[in-house]
Amino acid sequence: MKKLLTIFIAFVLFTFLSTRMNAQIRIDGVFFDWTPQTQLDVPPNNVELTFAQGDPDAPDPNNPSYFADLDIDDVYATDDADFVYFRVKLNSIANVLNIPNDTSYHGGAAIAVYISVDPGVSDTTGLTWGWWGNGYDFFIQVYPGDSVAVANTLYDQFIWEHTQTGNGWDFIPADTLIGVKVAWNAENNDVEFAVPKLKLFNPHFMPNFTIPQNIAVMVYAGENNSPWRADYASNAGVAGYLVQMKNPGPISVDGLFFDWDSGMQLDVAPNVDELTFAQGDPDAPDPNNPSYFADLDIEDVYANSGEDFVYLRIKMNSIANVLNIPNDTSYHGGAAIAAYISVDPGASDTTGLTWGWWGSGYDFFVQVYPPDSAMQVNTGYPQALWEHKQTGNGWDFELADLLRGCWVAWNVDNNDVEVAVPRVLLFNPRYLPNFQIPDTIAVMIYAGENNAPWRADYASNSGVAGYPINVVVTGIDDPLDNSLPKEFKLSQNYPNPFNPSTTINYSLPVAGFVTLKVYNLLGEEVAVLVNEEKSAGNHTTIFNAAGLPSGIYLYSLSTGFNKETRKMILLK
Repeated sequence: MKKLLTIFIAFVLFTFLSTRMNAQIRIDGVFFDWTPQTQLDVPPNNVELTFAQGDPDAPDPNNPSYFADLDIDDVYATDDADFVYFRVKLNSIANVLNIPNDTSYHGGAAIAVYISVDPGVSDTTGLTWGWWGNGYDFFIQVYPGDSVAVANTLYDQFIWEHTQTGNGWDFIPADTLIGVKVAWNAENNDVEFAVPKLKLFNPHFMPNFTIPQNIAVMVYAGENNSPWRADYASNAGVAGYLVQMKNPGPISVDGLFFDWDSGMQLDVAPNVDELTFAQGDPDAPDPNNPSYFADLDIEDVYANSGEDFVYLRIKMNSIANVLNIPNDTSYHGGAAIAAYISVDPGASDTTGLTWGWWGSGYDFFVQVYPPDSAMQVNTGYPQALWEHKQTGNGWDFELADLLRGCWVAWNVDNNDVEVAVPRVLLFNPRYLPNFQIPDTIAVMIYAGENNAPWRADYASNSGVAGYPINVVVTGIDDPLDNSLPKEFKLSQNYPNPFNPSTTINYSLPVAGFVTLKVYNLLGEEVAVLVNEEKSAGNHTTIFNAAGLPSGIYLYSLSTGFNKETRKMILLK
């Protein structure tokens, strides 16, 4: 067992360039979250062969190990609402770190992914490949490293955008601050990276561009100087592998609000109705002058939930305008508007909306006013998501993620704002041990001053207990299959290895009392994740091992008739 753990530790030590990128794919150089369904070079697509398997790009077919550092083996891609993720698996007999020392390469070498965002028969800018350099709209280089991007941005590589001038190498950075996170496992010659859709789907040189249902990609690994020997991974005719993009969510965060309806309103019976100051809200600073402070007068609160986001809408008093706030000297230190979220509300909640002192009562918050200019410039997201560290201090919080935040759109004329909060951050908290994805979360809205006397308007249920929001999303995996599981099953956790949180799925063909426990290799119980009645169906829980040392752990699922145990690796 100790030997296995040592192997995994060594495995990760070879990873250079890693980050905590919360998403469908973690950009960490470990690759356990990639599935066979995300592989592109499988039938009916062209299968990318190694040189030893007969790839026609082999520089020396009689010596397939020659040039193997740049021998593409497999290509993977997938996406979520905000990113397109790629994995390029090169020949595992080699190592990308050998390239600088191999004098047989002319001018060194580069590995890059070329992307068309408008592929198809009518494409005049994308993967037409009359001369292949002209055939892409963007490219991302994953080798060699970009020291300028690392020194001046939060990212590892720039996104390079084609200017569509007919010159294959006429490109510029799509953005000087927002780029691509890259993680290598150099020992296995394997790399993964995340490309923000914000940049891919807002091209500067493609008039009348519309967001596509598919993009197309080609992978290049080759020399920097002639004779330009290279390996290519693509479909026949260099047409590119198609990657289908997922459909948009139920709410467009655009400040227009046409996709909100009355059924999404939270402040209606049986919840507490949020009143304006003129309607008698007890939070009114001056009941005799209800227009005073109206810029911060909350009128209504809405919520909805999708596969990728929890959506909130905060309708402020329409007689006012949030843009008036900086000019109103009656506010002490300006003002802020924010949504405070508990992801574990309920009678047994000791971290969320208990509100002994309300600042201690939330797990996350997102501010919708004032803007966060640093987050906007460095990531493209208008606001960050802030995570409470559960230390008992209401203001002891940190960024939930350095590169992923919240989408926010204001209609200032109507004093109305909508926000999309990523579920992948909300439901992977770092400071809630043994967290399980809930059916319901709770939210409170705050609009008030930044300094004493802290006058503010609050929208919440009585006792500041928060409005409940149902976050159960159904029909994502297979909308046509509503049948119950046919067998008792405990799935392998993912990611694995993990640090500090991992997801565990299990299936129950019948309802019953269920326990899910974690043990160390001495057989000592270290966590109880589930210990209650559960309905028949598929279930998910999160195991947070923040307080445990690195090592191999066992997790065991038991009912009255079945028991199954699996191994997982915590690697800090």
